[in-house]
Amino acid sequence: LELFAIADLSIDYRKSRKALSAAKEALGKFQKTGYGRGWPANCQRLRLGALDLMEQSAQAQSLGQDIMEEYRREGDLKAAADVQAGVMMSLYHECRFSAAISEGEELKEFAQGVEDPHWEGNAIIWLARINFVYRQLDQGKMLLEEARLLAQGEKDDIKEWMVLEVETRLLHEMRDYDQAFKLLDEQMELSERTGDRYRQGMSLLRRCLIWGQKETPSSSDSKNSMRAAIEAKDIFKELGDKGGEASSWDKIAQSHIIHLDDKLSDPEEALVAAETCRKLHQKKGDREREAKMMLRVMCRIHTEMGNHV
Repeated sequence: LELFAIADLSIDYRKSRKALSAAKEALGKFQKTGYGRGWPANCQRLRLGALDLMEQSAQAQSLGQDIMEEYRREGDLKAAADVQAGVMMSLYHECRFSAAISEGEELKEFAQGVEDPHWEGNAIIWLARINFVYRQLDQGKMLLEEARLLAQGEKDDIKEWMVLEVETRLLHEMRDYDQAFKLLDEQMELSERTGDRYRQGMSLLRRCLIWGQKETPSSSDSKNSMRAAIEAKDIFKELGDKGGEASSWDKIAQSHIIHLDDKLSDPEEALVAAETCRKLHQKKGDREREAKMMLRVMCRIHTEMGNHV
């Protein structure tokens, strides 16, 4: 039980490798002792969550299907719904949108049948997100409004934040930056009210993205982006979230890069930020993101510094 608790807590704090290790060990002990009906399936669910955090989508989907069958055999349909949500998100991350929508609609139908507003809200929000990416804008907007009404009816601040986050993404993509910033203010207010540090950090990173992607970012945009990135970095470091911390260092480097041409930024500081980000990706074993950081950011900084070789 102690190992299970460690795995569960590690998922909350996005420590994927620690969660995966503890869940595997707990699973082995439960299977060996035959302790408690349903515990092995719960351990498998945590393994799925850890794999999803590590972006190992194919493995997560395969494991998810096995876990769902196990839950259904035991008659624990709500737990099966929990896992189905994980499978849906893995399909989304792999850009298999039709399959993800199919899983989401099945999950929504199940949640409505058992009157579970938690999973109904989650399913609707994810369906809206997938529809927007899939360019089904009208369907996405309709689902988002349905999710908002459900969240407000349940007085669920986290669901409201999730609705705002999807809306902000859409406005960002449509380059409606002023309206996106207004929704980000609402997101920050909600996450501060609930003490949700992780979501505060995510809202700050979205601010950095918007400031950095303006066609002609000003020096004040760069400074604002830098401040938000540093604040996000401190939050993720406090949470032990290396992925979030790496993203924050990436944004710090990008904030420097915006003004390298007009000599308003220090390339040495930009290089330190980029190297810190690269090392965090290296520690996580994320070779793809490490390589992208070196190509997209570090090469540019070295070029600006005259280090062509």
